Amino acid sequence: MRQQEHTIAQFVTLLIDRLHSESSSSSSAGGPIQPLNAEAWYNWTTFDITGSLIFGESFNCLQGSHYHPWIEFIFATVRWGMGMSILSYLGLHWVVQLLFRSVGGSQNLVKTREFTRTMLEKRLAMEEGREDDLFEGLVKRRHEWGLDLEKLASNSFILILAGSETTATTLAGATYLLLTHPEALERLQREVRSAFKSAEEIDIASVNRLSYMLAVLNESLRMYPPVTSNLIRVVPDGGATIAGGFVPGGVSQHEPFCISNIASMVVGTAHQELTRRGINGRHSSRSSTGPSTTARTTSPTRGSSTPTASSTRKRDRTSSRRCRRLAWDRGTVLGGSK
Repeated sequence: MRQQEHTIAQFVTLLIDRLHSESSSSSSAGGPIQPLNAEAWYNWTTFDITGSLIFGESFNCLQGSHYHPWIEFIFATVRWGMGMSILSYLGLHWVVQLLFRSVGGSQNLVKTREFTRTMLEKRLAMEEGREDDLFEGLVKRRHEWGLDLEKLASNSFILILAGSETTATTLAGATYLLLTHPEALERLQREVRSAFKSAEEIDIASVNRLSYMLAVLNESLRMYPPVTSNLIRVVPDGGATIAGGFVPGGVSQHEPFCISNIASMVVGTAHQELTRRGINGRHSSRSSTGPSTTARTTSPTRGSSTPTASSTRKRDRTSSRRCRRLAWDRGTVLGGSK
């Protein structure tokens, strides 16, 4: 990433400039200041960055303050797939097949593939030896590794999506959590503003010295995971024992990170000061979806009794309710659909 730092910095600077411009335009109009959709601005930034690093050109989302058609097709495809997954969970597989064939649910997927192939062909037509993108390694070895256009397109699609939407979701979650924890926001502001004399001093190496900022990001990943769950697994014939309980064969099983990341059985004393866990455990574990090793072995605070099984279950139920409320707040505060 050090080689691509100048490209990333250009888009981060553009994001800050555009936010200042939008805020100034709103305040100069004389009316009430209009809120900005943080989720959208983060997505525009990360998709512009990954587009430039992989396809060799930006999607120009930040400049136009809107999503590129290709990105809209991606989101539409994801939403469609989520609906079809819900129907499949309910055992309505025949409905899924019917909708896929008759309603045209696959059209977004087809359009997404067409856009991907078009942009990939433009990227392959560029000069070789580009050191400022993340796709050059695959391009150089595509013949050696037997990567045809279809495989290259699949890899580029994965890289774009993995490097953009998940990062934007994490930033949106961190923003929400900081705004709802003003004491943490104030402490983070003090750390950043005392560490740098100017914006030019901020780079990939220097920000890694900001222990509280890294703790905030780690805690945001735990409380606001960008990936909702692990991959679904089917219990084999004969059943299996999972977490101490027997599960019959043929059952689909997966673990929602939003629940597991805040369950007391995983993190011990789950409701602690925001980021204290991250600061104490940042050198022990850097998991993007779970808490730190320190968090999992934290003992009860001094003066408190060891939690009983009933109190643990009660705390887990409370954690589950908090998770559902957080999901609702994500749609309300950050402009997502409920």
